[in-house]
Amino acid sequence: MSEYKQPENTIRRIWAIAKSPELALAEDDLYSIIYQETGKQHMKELTKAEIVQVCETLQRRKDAVLRQRRGRRYSDNGNPFTAKQRCKIYALTKVLGWDKQPERLKGFVRKRFGVDSVEWLGCEDCNKVIEALKAMVAREKGRDNSGK
Repeated sequence: MSEYKQPENTIRRIWAIAKSPELALAEDDLYSIIYQETGKQHMKELTKAEIVQVCETLQRRKDAVLRQRRGRRYSDNGNPFTAKQRCKIYALTKVLGWDKQPERLKGFVRKRFGVDSVEWLGCEDCNKVIEALKAMVAREKGRDNSGK
């Protein structure tokens, strides 16, 4: 069985990332990025290190587009220790139907913790929000089951 190899950073890789559906860069736009990153106007002049640099820049732009398309609701600027907790909070708000009304979560957090955003909460407060949302979900499910 052959071992998987990471694709090499070559000019072909630059083109592959640039022409990906997420970026779909025109040739002029790609050369503008290359010039911004390296100061060189032609790809054939690039060193291996510069090719890596351009690939990384293009990949970051591609990843940013993918994050936007996924509709990622939590901010990267929030507490890095609570990122997974915020994902859980947003999953629970979706179950409650609050995903289409972001003001409901903001109001909930503002009323109970005095902050305007979930991103500003610490680990302990995020746990409290999660437990409160779980209880709300359980109550909603209890109402649905008793009504059947």
